[in-house]
Amino acid sequence: MSITWRSAAFAKRLLIASLNWPPSVTLRALEFVEALLSKDPKLEALLSTEDRSADGIYLPEIDDPQLSRPFDTSFFELLLLQQHHYDSRIREAAQKLSRYTST
Repeated sequence: MSITWRSAAFAKRLLIASLNWPPSVTLRALEFVEALLSKDPKLEALLSTEDRSADGIYLPEIDDPQLSRPFDTSFFELLLLQQHHYDSRIREAAQKLSRYTST
């Protein structure tokens, strides 16, 4: 199995959990996901919500990262964090991450 699939599934689970964490932990999670993106540019596909050929369903209860289908969806949690989080630091960090591009 590819490390990309494992990284994608882990980042997706991390962002889902970050919706319920305190701001300091959520900021660290966003920084970690950004580090994953910088190490594996293929993960940038999860930042786009366009042109999905699958149904968009992620299966976090499945242990196998490839079978959990992380690339069938996107990091929509970033949209929730940037639009609805009460802490402005989280909103700004989520917005920054959603605009991430490798250079």
